[in-house]
Amino acid sequence: MKNNLKIFSITFDTKVKILIIICVIIAITIISYSFYYICVNNSNKAQEFESKNVESILDVKSYEAKYSIVVNSNKTTNTYMICEDVDFENNIYNITVNNDLNISITSDSTKLQKNDMQYEYISQEISFKNPIAFSSIINCIKKISSDQIKGKITRVEQNDRYIYEITTEEEYIEKVKKIEICVLKENCKIFEIKMYNFDEKELYSIAFESFNVKK
Repeated sequence: MKNNLKIFSITFDTKVKILIIICVIIAITIISYSFYYICVNNSNKAQEFESKNVESILDVKSYEAKYSIVVNSNKTTNTYMICEDVDFENNIYNITVNNDLNISITSDSTKLQKNDMQYEYISQEISFKNPIAFSSIINCIKKISSDQIKGKITRVEQNDRYIYEITTEEEYIEKVKKIEICVLKENCKIFEIKMYNFDEKELYSIAFESFNVKK
């Protein structure tokens, strides 16, 4: 009885073709994943805010910001690191101070938490008129633009920057009379904010690490 043996041999050309096909499949997979990550997945992530005028910030509906704020009092100067996650549409404000104090504000309540201690309030004034919160400045601009409070916004050109001066006739943010928002001409990014009292003394200075618009 004769055994028939079938031997399957892959020639050099066949090996090369298989290798090319595998490489093409891998390349298509990588390109598809990169397209999804960059064009689709990143579409829902925050984008760095750029603006040619301060009024356009009123169109921001939600943002994340990191910045340091210098607080000048009569005898001392203190610096705090602030993280803000704000959603104007849903009236949600989350503020973290020095990675220690957490302030969470919704339409119903205001919660302060530090270590294992937690307090709850009803008023939202801690957000709307709090000088350490950038959202307070945005709300102040909104109030002036809609004539809910008396004030004005002017732009001054200075070397490589524009300085927007926001003045109010009444106290909206606690003890603050004038706000200066400094914007670089080159990329139109806000990089510094200063706030002054009614005697033109600088009370607060904000330096941004990042300001990203989510929607």
